Amino acid sequence: MKTVLGLQIYSIRDIYFADKANTLKEVKRIGYDAVEMFGGMDTPAEEVKKMIDDAGLVCCGYHTLYDWLSDENFEKTIEYNKILGNKFIIVPMLPHEMTETTQSWLATCEKLQALNEKVRSHGMMFGFHSHGREHTILDDGNWGWKLYGENTSDELVMQLDLGNCYNAGMDPIPEYEKYAHRGATVHYKPFSLTTGYVSPIGEDSIDWKKVIDITKRSGVCKYAIVEYESNDALTNVEKCAKALIELGIKD
Repeated sequence: MKTVLGLQIYSIRDIYFADKANTLKEVKRIGYDAVEMFGGMDTPAEEVKKMIDDAGLVCCGYHTLYDWLSDENFEKTIEYNKILGNKFIIVPMLPHEMTETTQSWLATCEKLQALNEKVRSHGMMFGFHSHGREHTILDDGNWGWKLYGENTSDELVMQLDLGNCYNAGMDPIPEYEKYAHRGATVHYKPFSLTTGYVSPIGEDSIDWKKVIDITKRSGVCKYAIVEYESNDALTNVEKCAKALIELGIKD
């Protein structure tokens, strides 16, 4: 499977919300072929879909708040994403009380598993995105990402965020290797041991050659999605794309 290079729009949120159509065209120009969306669904889906299409991009996911998948909001959320042509519903974070302990994680995994069945019934894939909290060791030696991986079915996407994993003090390479078979989408977020989230890909501490190798060997990764955390500059996400393309992500 050939992996498509995407960009999480959060990386350039200010300029995107100031001028969505032209910003999406810039995203395509600097090397990306897909965008992962986030935030509220205030703009009509038909308008967003047209802007994405006009830019020559595809929608490769939507970071969907847990509350948007409640019984009250579920059908509206699914319909919005169907119009976008999005196949990946990814929960980016969970309420604190759902992830405090191993026991709360086990209950959460049951809820995520149930949501997976609902989402998949609409022809979409469902998953969860990691922040530092998921890679922080709990009192009993477990950690959230491990519990999520061990207590949900392989159908659920494990959207590892490599930068968040590293920032939490855990080596992202073995974490990615272990669960790559569930990484239909993955977050390529740079992180430097000296400058934190400031350095773009190619200037940070992650071995991206190894990461790309895992991505390609997995056989399941459809979208490698850059998320740049530090600030809102198009220049930095362009540097990320250039470095990844030179390393062969599009080959």
